[in-house]
Amino acid sequence: MVLSGFIFTYGAMGRQINYLGFVRNRFLRIYPLFIFLIIVGISVYPQNFSFSSLLQTVLGFSNVQGALNLGPFSAMFWAISVEFQFYLIFPFLLKLMETDYKKIFYLLGLAIIFRISGYLLDGNIREISYWTILGRIDQFILGMLAAKWFKELNEKRDKLFKFIFIPNILLIVIAMFVFNKLGGWVAVEPWKIIWPTIEGLLWSVFIVSYVLIFNKYTNLLSKFIAKIGELSFSMYLIHFVIIQIIINKGLFIVLDISPFKNAILNSVVIVVPITILISLITYNLIEKPFLKLRVKYLK
Repeated sequence: MVLSGFIFTYGAMGRQINYLGFVRNRFLRIYPLFIFLIIVGISVYPQNFSFSSLLQTVLGFSNVQGALNLGPFSAMFWAISVEFQFYLIFPFLLKLMETDYKKIFYLLGLAIIFRISGYLLDGNIREISYWTILGRIDQFILGMLAAKWFKELNEKRDKLFKFIFIPNILLIVIAMFVFNKLGGWVAVEPWKIIWPTIEGLLWSVFIVSYVLIFNKYTNLLSKFIAKIGELSFSMYLIHFVIIQIIINKGLFIVLDISPFKNAILNSVVIVVPITILISLITYNLIEKPFLKLRVKYLK
């Protein structure tokens, strides 16, 4: 979520956005693989199909009850909905930030206030903060602000962000540890009102620091990482399908070590390589032909 805000803002700041061209490109980026997985998922789980749920999912509300439930095929659809809702308002947010970037902080505060309101009205704060644009808008906006600050870095700030790269990674690890100890995703607790903002801040600093340190490298490792980034949309949508198949069919390794180490081992040796391999196929056959149809939307 932070990365989306960062990338789009970095590319579009100071330029005029053709709104229809921008939205068209987002459709071409997301919907081919999205529709493909819907078709495959309906074929596997035809009993879960209804026209109303299909319409709701395709229209970008798969993060709301009543959308298609296609098992592992639709497990990541919620993020597509939240991302696309952000895309629809991004040009307006960018205009707001360029006019008076301080106003964007009011929007951050407003999102937190509405999450508090949802909690006080007995809403499920975990669902609100995790599944919805109301919970994720903090992270998009912080990514946008990170791009603005990155463009405005001077030599002094440049050194500062490079210096805090390692401490920031440690903070991220500590934050994940604390998140786990507080109950993890399953916890429905008031601290989740502010958690999206904390995550967004940590990853914003990480992205700026990472780019400052590594964007000058063109070695094989950086090219490999860039290639993985190219496949990342396919990897994100299909990895849960692969995990589910491996679990259902018992295609995993079990050694006489802790469950955590077994999980890491199976992820590295089985899940990640298979996910990358299948993503290479889906990217080249489904995503790439439509990506070539994208138009220029920046002036």
